[in-house]
Amino acid sequence: QKATNMMLKRQRLLDKEMFSEKAADLVRLVWSVHQNRMADPTWDAGGDMKTQRSLEDTLLPMTEENIEDATHLQITPEFFDFLHGFREFKAALSELDISEEDQVDLF
Repeated sequence: QKATNMMLKRQRLLDKEMFSEKAADLVRLVWSVHQNRMADPTWDAGGDMKTQRSLEDTLLPMTEENIEDATHLQITPEFFDFLHGFREFKAALSELDISEEDQVDLF
């Protein structure tokens, strides 16, 4: 019984750590897209709305200043739709247990 309880506690801690890491990855992705669009409103990571865009080489590092700024970022329905065009964004939401069906209804 004690070993089972310890194993369950360890799994919950690992799940919390994984969730925190995935949430941080999502924030970095959203922040990077936002910053790239602020620098160049025509930026779309080399794709168009008909193709899946990729962010492979455009992710920015998260500094303390960026993290503070990211806490003030507001996601509009239009920006969410833009984000949803990136496979990495969809994958990040899926990794946080948000199904594709639910993703389209977040806004």
